[in-house]
Amino acid sequence: MLITIIVIISIIVFFITSKIWIGAKKKWIMKMSDLFKRVLEFDAPDLSYTTFTIPKKDWTSRQIEAPNAQLKKTQQTLLHLLSNNIILPWYVTGFRKKFSIKTNAKKHVGREVVINLDIKDFFTNVTTQKLRQRLEYLKVDNEIISRFEKLCFNNWHLPQWAPTSPFLANFIFVPIDEAIIKTAKKYDKNIIYSRYADNITLSSNVKNISNLIRIISEWIMPKFGYTINSKVNLSRKHTRQTVTWITVNEKISMPRHKYMLLRAQVHAYLTKWTWNTLEIAWRLAFLYLLDKKKYWKLQKYYKKKFWETQELSAVFRRNPKKVKLDIYKKWFINPRTWQKF
Repeated sequence: MLITIIVIISIIVFFITSKIWIGAKKKWIMKMSDLFKRVLEFDAPDLSYTTFTIPKKDWTSRQIEAPNAQLKKTQQTLLHLLSNNIILPWYVTGFRKKFSIKTNAKKHVGREVVINLDIKDFFTNVTTQKLRQRLEYLKVDNEIISRFEKLCFNNWHLPQWAPTSPFLANFIFVPIDEAIIKTAKKYDKNIIYSRYADNITLSSNVKNISNLIRIISEWIMPKFGYTINSKVNLSRKHTRQTVTWITVNEKISMPRHKYMLLRAQVHAYLTKWTWNTLEIAWRLAFLYLLDKKKYWKLQKYYKKKFWETQELSAVFRRNPKKVKLDIYKKWFINPRTWQKF
């Protein structure tokens, strides 16, 4: 028992001395400031971006700003420094190591009410002014703030494809997270809150919390300079509840209509070659992430029907976990291949 207590204390001391907790109060401000002083070590002579558009699901387009190779490398090094020394709160689940949409959805399984809110223009709404307010509160010097603005912002906002943008967007949004949680606790002290990038989710076992949506949308978000999209989803236990594209009614699973669609797509691919190989592989990797048993069952079915063909091996990978990373590298990083996709 004594050994267990000593181990726990040692772990706590390690985290306190080596990491900076983002939710920390004044006693951590000096250490936070010391960390940010290292930002002055970073610089990039070429601060240019390549601008292009990609299609969205609603047939509109999204403008993307990709940093040049030299600036991107500087941003990646800066991101490594920040993400390895600043611990974001547990409810921030997007763009973090060891966190995923599955991690985010798990928090909300089996709840009476699930609310999903979507932040409008999440990255472009993060301006240099918001960064300055956040860092000035932490007593960070103006010279350091200016260097941040120079290296990480374009046209006074966070560029969507800069490596540092997701971390900074999360970092700057934490006070708003805390304001939402504080207000939500007045409705239900056991309410669960999480945010995956621009997707806010609240779940509760108290049925009458719909007024909370209005308070968040009309008061909290505008106060901090953000807007909630009109597409707000409140789902109750007797209906299908989804969080970050995952069903969470009784357990996490792929929505049934998506699973049936996936089966049809796999069949069409194996018989007629009517689907992109990487797209099918990614969808199957998503199934593997949520329900390994269902993935292996589906693979066994198609192996029996089509034997071990090259096409089958192309979509049912030996290591499905690597598929997401492969697709991200091959398709989503390179603007030209994205446009073809």
